[in-house]
Amino acid sequence: MSDGPNLLQKLGSGVRPVGAERPARSLLGAAGQSFAELLGKAADGQITSGLPVTVAKGAGVNLSADQLVRIGSAADRAQAAGADRAVVLIDGAALKLDVATRTITGPADLSPGATHGDIDALVVAAAGPSGAAQLANEPAGGLLKALAPADRTATGNPGLSEDR
Repeated sequence: MSDGPNLLQKLGSGVRPVGAERPARSLLGAAGQSFAELLGKAADGQITSGLPVTVAKGAGVNLSADQLVRIGSAADRAQAAGADRAVVLIDGAALKLDVATRTITGPADLSPGATHGDIDALVVAAAGPSGAAQLANEPAGGLLKALAPADRTATGNPGLSEDR
């Protein structure tokens, strides 16, 4: 019975014999980073899950392997932000993404007057090898300008006017 304390250590349980030292606890991950640092990197797209993205049958979308990888990274960022459904902008196309199942469900209609009440995130995928994702390289207001109707001053809403 002299192996009793050793058996408990081998099991790794929280029960320690009297006088045994408590192991040091660390909030650092395997790479020596804190949880907050790792979470921030995941939200910025610096850490990817590697989980695949699929296209739903009947979605009417054809994507290359490279595009699916880039959408996977966009899905990781959407998931880190807590989104359930997102629109992903990639290579000039807007696609609806079910974040939980990582499935492209079809193209998103971004025409004037279109409403998307079920979308809670908009993610711009990284540029591909050809640099085709132009929206990703525009300044902060570029995306809003690209999505807004061409005649913003006709709405009568001074908040949409270019004259600010």
